[in-house]
Amino acid sequence: MSQITPRDFDICKFVARYETPTRKMITRELLPNDADGRVTRKRGAVLMGLDLLSTTRTSWCNPEVTNETPCPVYYPGPNLPAFLAQECEDDSYLLLNTAPPHFLYGFHLVAVAKTHLMLDKAVALTPGVEVVQWFGERSLRDKSAKDAASGRFVLHVQITDKLVSKTDAAFLLKKDSHSKIFMLEQDRDTTKSADRVANFKAGGYAALVERHLHIERFFPCATVEKPTVLVITTSEKRRNALRNAFGKQPSCWLYRFASLTDLTPQTFLTGKVWYPCVGDAVALVKSEVS
Repeated sequence: MSQITPRDFDICKFVARYETPTRKMITRELLPNDADGRVTRKRGAVLMGLDLLSTTRTSWCNPEVTNETPCPVYYPGPNLPAFLAQECEDDSYLLLNTAPPHFLYGFHLVAVAKTHLMLDKAVALTPGVEVVQWFGERSLRDKSAKDAASGRFVLHVQITDKLVSKTDAAFLLKKDSHSKIFMLEQDRDTTKSADRVANFKAGGYAALVERHLHIERFFPCATVEKPTVLVITTSEKRRNALRNAFGKQPSCWLYRFASLTDLTPQTFLTGKVWYPCVGDAVALVKSEVS
């Protein structure tokens, strides 16, 4: 692996952590002086040649900039799990998902990757807080399982024959001696009825929590029993429509809603930008500053 530079190693770890980042995300976070992305693409080509990274080009465009031409999306290559497990001395990397992301979900997967990155930046700004672990919807639970229903993915939980819980991501957030489970719904269905989204999602979440499967399947070391489902959407109007829709569903206390127009690394954890189904906005983490 003599061709691997420290910068290349950082790119590999970035892709492993965020699962489906765009070239532009990698450039902005790791190579900020690479104005046209040429260096990023060159290093990406080297890493793809070593089967450490893979990339997909699809017909959808980069969601970071309206009307931008399609941007490469990187994901772990076939050699990345063993390489990072060896170099980081961490066998958890062996469960990296190296399958190509489905082209229909590209927009959505990149949006979740951006939320993950924003959360990490928010944690860096909040003393005493850490993300203990994060699972995305592509995170593998059992590589030997043949499909989702048989337990291949962490976040795909077959509760009954007809009821499934599928969350976009879940993470365990620790503050001081307490750790709490948060689950993520990244809403982009702005043309679909909010009631339709709530009807499709709420039953799975309610059953998951009632059976304590969010702890058993996701994070057994959580100390706070009740989780929170974070619903992130595109606008204040969409946020309010979703609040109203989920407010009619079972276990409506689970949810907090935010618009991307209000979310930044500075507000994600300590800003009062998260709305319950009914009531005023709250922060996810109480600020130490009065």
